[in-house]
Amino acid sequence: MFTASSISDHFVNELLSKGAHSCIRKPVDIDVLLEKIERLNE
Repeated sequence: MFTASSISDHFVNELLSKGAHSCIRKPVDIDVLLEKIERLNE
């Protein structure tokens, strides 16, 4: 998920438990974004 909305941590955790890989909220920290992308390749 990549979101600009202010969804709650509870909702993020619910989506992660249903199969979402991860969540990145704006403003984006480039180091976090690159880390998430690298994890997709593992």
